[in-house]
Amino acid sequence: HADFMDVELRNADLRYIMVDYVIWRFSNLSGANFSHSDIYNTVFDEMDLQGVNFGHARLVDVAFYDSDLSGADLSFLSSHTGVTWSNTICPDGANSDDNGGTCWNNI
Repeated sequence: HADFMDVELRNADLRYIMVDYVIWRFSNLSGANFSHSDIYNTVFDEMDLQGVNFGHARLVDVAFYDSDLSGADLSFLSSHTGVTWSNTICPDGANSDDNGGTCWNNI
């Protein structure tokens, strides 16, 4: 379990990692590569996630609160269960709150 606040990991290579019980707050992960990663029980709160690559990742019980996923790649997820979206900018620029509390239709 970890809590990261004000972390700067732009363009970080985080492929094939396992993230479990992590809270990210007020941080910049823009351009980071989480492809093929397993992300469980994780909160992204007020995050810059622009252009993040989640391609082929597994998202289980992940929450995106007040975050910006503009241009993020959520294609070909290996699974996605229990994902929460709240006031989050979707990959296409729409707000999750304007789309029934989801970004799945705005990938």
